[in-house]
Amino acid sequence: LDILPDVFAALSSKKSPKYFDAWASLVLTLDGRDKATKFLQYSSRLLAWYYAGRNSSHQKRFASLKQSFALSRKAFRLGRSFIELDRFRKRHRISKSLRSLPSFSFDKFVDAIRLVGLAAFWGLDNLLFLSAAGMTDNYLRNVANRHRERNSFETTVNALANQSYFVSGLASLWINIKALLDFRKEYPLIEVNAVDPHHEIQTRYFSLCTTVLKNVCDIVVFSNNHGIDLWKHCYGSKLSEVVHCLCGLTS
Repeated sequence: LDILPDVFAALSSKKSPKYFDAWASLVLTLDGRDKATKFLQYSSRLLAWYYAGRNSSHQKRFASLKQSFALSRKAFRLGRSFIELDRFRKRHRISKSLRSLPSFSFDKFVDAIRLVGLAAFWGLDNLLFLSAAGMTDNYLRNVANRHRERNSFETTVNALANQSYFVSGLASLWINIKALLDFRKEYPLIEVNAVDPHHEIQTRYFSLCTTVLKNVCDIVVFSNNHGIDLWKHCYGSKLSEVVHCLCGLTS
């Protein structure tokens, strides 16, 4: 309950969803388009689950729509691995010649894992997009063999991509929980909930809390994906499709 004042304070500084320019501002950014497409992707997946066993036509329609949204999101991510590698170089002061290495600290080590994991995920995700477009196919083989080889290749790459993001997500969760705890030490509970005419403290606190929530949801989603299958290994079955989709929507 102590976060409620911060929720209302942060939301009051956001643009209202009833105004068209708020949505226009959202989709004009790459991250905004990805979030909007992600929401539609998991909504379609949830509807495909709902219609399974009820209406096979609707189930196939929304399952196909989900696949299309997932593929379109991959197009948004082309080249993002270079952004993470550049961040890694700048934050950890790695020279181009690799002659200067940073001093070791656990926080820097975790941050390095996060950035390298993200870079690996984006790179493998780009490879999946190119594979789906047929760029990795051997066109000297017949169609059946090409499709079989493509499926085998994508299964392996998809598992590696999921594992990379899962490791990066765990590292991100550590970093963001630590940032949240440090913030609470800097601003005790009574000060966080105090009246702040500029909403700066509440907005920062709300942002940190939502970032942690996003990390948790991402970890739950990817723990259920191929290559990790944490729930299947622990409980013998995949995580509920409803929980998976709701975590994706929340993220």
